[in-house]
Amino acid sequence: MIFKRGLETSTSSAEILQKLEAFSDRILRIAPGAEEILTVAETSPDEPTVHLACGLFWLFGQTRGAQDQASAALQQIPPGSLSLREMQWLNALRLWHQKDFACAAETLEALTHE
Repeated sequence: MIFKRGLETSTSSAEILQKLEAFSDRILRIAPGAEEILTVAETSPDEPTVHLACGLFWLFGQTRGAQDQASAALQQIPPGSLSLREMQWLNALRLWHQKDFACAAETLEALTHE
């Protein structure tokens, strides 16, 4: 499926795609409701892109508990289940989680350029 910004996503569900787009809009604006992605993860545990989004959500928490939740979310993504772009996101989030902020930023900047 194609994300509204014209980017390919590995999800095959229009409903999940809509929820991911809502999450993306909220997290970019730091708007209320971004936490709804956690409920989506509970109801759609087999959607790797949702776990990717949850990892991003938890990394914004900047507490030890949030870091643990981010790690758990990212570990739920099965190998080979993401598109190439999503794998780059996963790599960036893992670097962020490991507090390698410079490499995470470089990876995210490369994604932006693509």
